[in-house]
Amino acid sequence: MKKEHANRFEQIKQHEAAAKAKIDAIRAEKRRLQNREREKERKARTKRLIEIGAVMEHVLGRPIEHGDLPALQEAIEQLEHTKDEQGRNGWLSASIFCKSSLEYIVKKSKSGEEPNSTTYAAMEDAENGENIFGPYDSVEEMMPALEQDDEENS
Repeated sequence: MKKEHANRFEQIKQHEAAAKAKIDAIRAEKRRLQNREREKERKARTKRLIEIGAVMEHVLGRPIEHGDLPALQEAIEQLEHTKDEQGRNGWLSASIFCKSSLEYIVKKSKSGEEPNSTTYAAMEDAENGENIFGPYDSVEEMMPALEQDDEENS
């Protein structure tokens, strides 16, 4: 009887060792899969960040330098947390203004007209965050207000 128990005990120990080895193999496979997934996520994030940087450099028309980052971050934060009087977020307002401004500038440049000193002054004010008016949905809507302001300041 003792021999039977000893044999059975030995069988159980062998079975337990095999089960532990199988568990270790399963855990190792799980770690490999998790590592692959994390690597895939890291590569996707890196690709996304590179694409964002490329778009920003394209928009700026120059490489983004390390010193540009604080101003860029501040501008993005302002756009992200700003709402205009119609409740539109800053991104939408800025894109409407930029699109309309570009359309206006293109239209004027095609007609051969050079922007006047008032336009240059308004562009400088916008860069410095001064004399900001609006919101406007188009440059055509904005121009009478700027002209009225010019008349008032004359």
